[in-house]
Amino acid sequence: MSLRSMTGFGSGRARGGGVRIEVELSATNRKQLDISLSLPPQLRVFEARLVKVMAAEIRRGRVNGEVRVVLEDPTAAGVVVVNTALAAEYVRRLRAAGRSLGVTGDVDLRMVASLPGVVAMESVKPEQEGIEDVVEQALRRALRALVRMRIEEGRAMSRQIRALIEDMGTRVERIAKRAPQVARKYRKLLRERISRLGVELDGRDAQIEREVVFFAERSDISEELVRLRSHLSQAVRKLSAKDPVGRTLDFLAQEMYREINTIGSKVGDGMIAREVVEFKAELEKFREQVQNVE
Repeated sequence: MSLRSMTGFGSGRARGGGVRIEVELSATNRKQLDISLSLPPQLRVFEARLVKVMAAEIRRGRVNGEVRVVLEDPTAAGVVVVNTALAAEYVRRLRAAGRSLGVTGDVDLRMVASLPGVVAMESVKPEQEGIEDVVEQALRRALRALVRMRIEEGRAMSRQIRALIEDMGTRVERIAKRAPQVARKYRKLLRERISRLGVELDGRDAQIEREVVFFAERSDISEELVRLRSHLSQAVRKLSAKDPVGRTLDFLAQEMYREINTIGSKVGDGMIAREVVEFKAELEKFREQVQNVE
């Protein structure tokens, strides 16, 4: 399984039983899987089955779907359904609004019938032979199109993420190369400061060395560098993993931020500080990308 984006769109159609089923799916970012299907009333009985089909292909993200029924033969008779409970509520509220506003006149049947949801024509019945399979076929076609788009976007994201990992790796190696020089630089600065104070260093070199050793231990970043290299290596491997890796990459980004932050606080060196800032900038781009990975 290649890297997949969480965003995408797909549509599909299928015919059977005198009707055409049209399905449109759109997906956006979300930490968990969240599926929302809009179905005509007569097809809602199939919702659980359709959601199960989608959940088998998509692991993460918010997916909105719309299922429509179109009569293949416009002259075919349908079943007219009147929602009397909704009509009664419309009438009650409209009369109350009229009294409140001081508007005269009453609500007539033609007005009520034209209001949304009061009158509908069912062009298909749930028990209609084969209709469930037709709906699923249309859904699967839309789902395949959606997944294809997510994979195509995922390929582009994978290239960008890999480039960011390489850039961050380069900065880690620059920091590692510079780190041993920090203690030597501190020893030199310490000697210069003591010399400017007019203090003779004879017999005091041991004290200076102890101070340098203490400084070196306090500013040692070898463990942080090892962990950063490990996290970057894991991130590269995950780009080729078969399972969804968005959460894992997001976790690795958090761990990398912790390590680079520690390096920045431990080492008071100008060059390393600049590399830390640039690393964080690259890491933020990395995090933005992986937020959209399934």
